[in-house]
Amino acid sequence: MNETVLTAPSTTTPDGSTATAPATSVPTGPEAVGIPTTPVTSLSPTQDAPGTSQPQALPTPPPFALTAPDGQVVSAATMSSFTDVAKELNLSQESAQTLMNRMTPAIQAQQMAQIKEVQTQWLTQSQSDKEFGGEKLTENLSVAKKALDAFGTPELKALLNQTGLGNHPDVIRFMVRAGKAIAEDQFVPGTAGHQPMPKNFNGYADVLYSKQSS
Repeated sequence: MNETVLTAPSTTTPDGSTATAPATSVPTGPEAVGIPTTPVTSLSPTQDAPGTSQPQALPTPPPFALTAPDGQVVSAATMSSFTDVAKELNLSQESAQTLMNRMTPAIQAQQMAQIKEVQTQWLTQSQSDKEFGGEKLTENLSVAKKALDAFGTPELKALLNQTGLGNHPDVIRFMVRAGKAIAEDQFVPGTAGHQPMPKNFNGYADVLYSKQSS
């Protein structure tokens, strides 16, 4: 609330009487020192105020479309994992594809080296196996080959060669035993004590495992 002090200065007239001048007001309070009393409106722009910019949503990045390098085979699971990592690292399509082209051959080369190492271990174990290895290895491998030739399909032979399982000691052991079972149980007409030669693989397997358990 503003307060006003009224003053009435007096003057002396020619006849000696005193006259009172009109009263003037002297402002006191905030106006006296120049402080405005009008409420100040907010200086912050509203969302609807003209000329203000609103945050724009970032565009959705396009999906990755990575491809396996030339001459390389990449499984769907590996491709999916690689794509997820590329997104986490915020790589561009071009950078992600370049990384895949360079890393895939190196990874597959390491895998092949590990497979070769395991195959070499199988071969070493077979060469020194107490049952069929050592000095009798060549002879026993010949016996194993007869069993494989008798019952193995071309697909089985290709599998053994491609995977290196043909050098696995347990695979060779099985074929050696099967080959010996064939030789021992072949049918010889007029010979006592021999049963007819089995006509299928299951028959040979029965003979083989019955001898091992006896």
